[in-house]
Amino acid sequence: MKTHLTLLGTLFMFSTVSAQAMTHRVIPASHEKLEGNSLSTYPLKYQDVRWQMVIDKSAIAKTQAFLSGMSFRPDGSGTTKFYPSKKLALTIVLYEVATTPKSMVKTWKTNIGTAKGTVVFKKTLVLPAFTVTYPLPAGFSVKIPFSSLYTYKTAKGNLLIDWQETGTYSSVFWNADGMSYNTRVPSGLVNKIWENKACMNRRSDQAYLSISTSGNGVLGGSILAKYTMKPSTGSKLDLMLLGLGSSNRLWGATKLPLDLTPAGFNACALAVNLPILIPGLKSPISFSIPSSKAFSGLPIYFQGVAVDTTAALFVLTYNAYQVVLRPNVLPTGMAQTVYATKPSTRNGIGFMSPYFYFPVLRLDGKLFQ
Repeated sequence: MKTHLTLLGTLFMFSTVSAQAMTHRVIPASHEKLEGNSLSTYPLKYQDVRWQMVIDKSAIAKTQAFLSGMSFRPDGSGTTKFYPSKKLALTIVLYEVATTPKSMVKTWKTNIGTAKGTVVFKKTLVLPAFTVTYPLPAGFSVKIPFSSLYTYKTAKGNLLIDWQETGTYSSVFWNADGMSYNTRVPSGLVNKIWENKACMNRRSDQAYLSISTSGNGVLGGSILAKYTMKPSTGSKLDLMLLGLGSSNRLWGATKLPLDLTPAGFNACALAVNLPILIPGLKSPISFSIPSSKAFSGLPIYFQGVAVDTTAALFVLTYNAYQVVLRPNVLPTGMAQTVYATKPSTRNGIGFMSPYFYFPVLRLDGKLFQ
């Protein structure tokens, strides 16, 4: 619809895309400053684990890169809110391989093939304690410096990271921010980026949103935002205003999320900027997306405002969403992972997701060229 095209164009104008710094590459580059749409328990949650990640060379550099380390960041959109400090007895080997994310298999040796590896880290890694705070994403606080600079040349193949933790099996929740690309239904990248179920107004009214991770957010398609309004006993909420924004960090000069408790909204926050409000009298509210490639990769943020029009009262939804628009095609995959706990009992075979699934990873270094 033309109205929605105009509104989306407004968000596109106010969104900013920064150039990639020459000191690192984030996989995927689109999410350097955006929370991933998934979480990855591998490889940070477990002791006695093996994990491999293949990264397509085109996502790293055109010809070569000098890698000094790699970094992860904690997931903030899942149910885990506190991550304890922990130690890992870790060995990391890097390979340049013919294996692609699409051709990766469950067998460790097959993925490596005849490539020769370089040990870049072999010692104890200490994961820092972390408590989830907003806005998301968190910083790349899990830093793994390599023992020496690793020269990666794209002409030799894709980059394979082979991670082996050799401690006694145990697990403590330490989820990495992650990505999952649906390989069955074209989809945008959808995830919650703020939630506090205690949020309510003085009258104890509540409301929340739900946006499906399957099929929503593709160019030429739509976004369906379902909502539920929970008025207090004897009250009513009869209108939902679906707010669309371009940021979960700032609205003008105001930092987000903005705590609204002092204004009488218990545990509520304005989690995204809301320059656009679309009224809805029935769930779901549908928002059309243009088919133009110019909008691919555009993040849109959603939070709702439930209204009692008679009493002129309202309450914000107790959650907010981020939707990153993507083409209406299945992904080819820039990275993939294979993983298993207690690998010595697995006969050289791990597990794989049916989707392209991997943690958001920062490759640290210089001269990505």
